[in-house]
Amino acid sequence: MRASDGTDRGAPPEAAAPPTPADPAPATEPAHDIHGRGRLARNIFTNWGAQAVQMVAGFVLPRMIDHRLGQATLGVWDLAWSLVVYFGLVQVGVTTSINRYVAYHRAKDDFEGINRVLSSIAIVMRVMGAAAFGLALLFTYLVGPLFRERLGAHLTEARWLVLLLGLGLAVQISATVYSSILTGLHRWDWHNGIHAATNVLTLAVMVGALLVGQGVIGVAVAHVAGETLGRSARMVVAYRLCPWLEIKRRHFRWATAREMLGFGGKAFLTYISQLLMNSSVSLLIAGHLGPAALALYQRPVSLVRNFQVFVNKYAMVFSPTISSFQGAGRRSEVRSLALKATRYGIYLSLPVLLLLVVFGGEVMRAWMGGRYADRMLIAVVVAGLSSQISYIPLYGALVGLNLHGAYGIANLIAASTAFVGSYVALGVLHTGVLGVAVAVAVPLTIVSGIYLPVYACRRLEIPAGTFWREVWRGPVLCALPYLACLVGARLLLRDPLHALVAGVGSGGLLLAIAYWRTALPDRWKARIRGLGLGRVAS
Repeated sequence: MRASDGTDRGAPPEAAAPPTPADPAPATEPAHDIHGRGRLARNIFTNWGAQAVQMVAGFVLPRMIDHRLGQATLGVWDLAWSLVVYFGLVQVGVTTSINRYVAYHRAKDDFEGINRVLSSIAIVMRVMGAAAFGLALLFTYLVGPLFRERLGAHLTEARWLVLLLGLGLAVQISATVYSSILTGLHRWDWHNGIHAATNVLTLAVMVGALLVGQGVIGVAVAHVAGETLGRSARMVVAYRLCPWLEIKRRHFRWATAREMLGFGGKAFLTYISQLLMNSSVSLLIAGHLGPAALALYQRPVSLVRNFQVFVNKYAMVFSPTISSFQGAGRRSEVRSLALKATRYGIYLSLPVLLLLVVFGGEVMRAWMGGRYADRMLIAVVVAGLSSQISYIPLYGALVGLNLHGAYGIANLIAASTAFVGSYVALGVLHTGVLGVAVAVAVPLTIVSGIYLPVYACRRLEIPAGTFWREVWRGPVLCALPYLACLVGARLLLRDPLHALVAGVGSGGLLLAIAYWRTALPDRWKARIRGLGLGRVAS
C-alpha cells in the first residue's frame, strides 16, 4: 500500500462525471458530500448519543451485580469478559479496514470496488466468527483446569458466561461488515440509532433478569439477544440505503481479501497490545489475588475506558473522511483535519482526565461505594491512560491513511513491558493492584505520549513546533484555571463532596467561558445564541 500522499491525482469527486446507469450512486449519498465532511458534526453527536446509552449500562450493571450478587460474582463477570476478548484475535484486526476501504473507493465513485471489498471480506469474517465460537466452546471447558481453585462455587457460572459471551462475539464478528458499510458511507446516524435502540432494549432486559433472580447468566443471554438483533437491523438498513450493494461469492477476490488482511494486521498489533494491558493483566490479578481483587482493579479501569470509548466515538468519524481525502489526492486537507480533530479531542478529554486525577476517589465512591474509592489507584490508572486517550484522534488519522503499523509495533512493545512489569509487581514484589497500575502506566505513557506524536508529525510532514502549538496550546491555557479551582477546592475544603461540587462548579464556569471565547466555532456560537444561551460567556 502507498503511504500518505494518495497518488491518484484525478479530478476531485465533486467534479467527476456522474456514474453511469449501470453503476448508480445511491440517492442517500449526495455527490457534493461523498467525503462526509458535512456530516462530521452530526456523526459525532449521534456517536455520543449512542455511547451515552452504553455508558449508562456500563455504570448500572456492575453496581447492580455487586449489590445483588456480591463482589466475587462481579469479578467472575470481569474474568469471563477478560477471556472472551481473546477470541477477538481471530479477526486479526481486519474490521478496521472495512470502512476505510469503503470510503476510499466511494471517493472515486467505484461501486464495483466497494462490492468487491465487501464480498471478499464478508466471507472471511464469517469464517472468523465460526472460529470465535469454536474458541468459546474450548474455553468453556478450560475454565475449570485454569481457575477451579480461585473460582470455587462460581465455576459453573463462569463456564456459562464464557460460552454465552463468546457466542455474542461470534455474532458480532460474522455480521460486522454491515456496520462498516454504514460508517464507511458516513451514515453514522443509522449505525448509532440502531446501536442506541438495541442498547436501551438490552439494558432493560438485563436489569429485569437481575431483578427476577436470573443472575449474570440471564444478563449474558440478554447480551447475545441484543447483539443478534442489532446486527440484523444493520444488515436490513444497509441494503435499503444502498440499492447497488451486492455481497456475493462471485465478487470475492482473494487478492482483495489479502490486501485488507494486511491493513488489518497493523491494527491487530494494537489490538494485541490492548489485550496484554487489559485482559492478560486482569487474568494475572485473578490468578494471584482472586476475583474480588480483580473487581477492585477493574472498576477505575472501566471508568476511564468508558470515557476513552466516548472520545473514540468522536474520533472514529474522521478516519473514513481522511481516507476519502487521501483517495482524492487532497493532502493538505488531510493534514488540516488531522490537526483539528486532535486539538478538539484534547479540548474534550483534558477536563475530564484532570477531574478524575483530583477527585477520582469521590467519583468512584458515588458510583460503586467506599470499598472501591482508592484515590491513589484511580489517579495512577487515569495518568497512565491519559496520553492514549488524548491522541485517539491522531491515531485515527494514521489508520485512515494506512500509516498505523509502526505505532502498532511500538504499542506491542509497551504492552509486553507492562505485562512483565505486572507479573513482577504481583509475583515478586507483592505490591498488589497499585503496583500493577504503575507497571502499566509507565510504558503506555512513553509510547502513546511521546512516540506517537513524533511519528505522526514525521509521516504527516508537520513541524513539531506547529503540532504542539496547534494541538495543545489552546486546550492547556483553557484548562489551567479549571485545574486551579479543582486543586484549590481539594486543599481548602475538608468535606470531599463539598470540595467536588465547589471545584467543578467554579472551574466549570471558567472553563465554559474560555471554551466559548477560544474553542467554539462561530457557527456553533450562532446556534447557541439562537437558543438564548451564551450571554454569560459573552
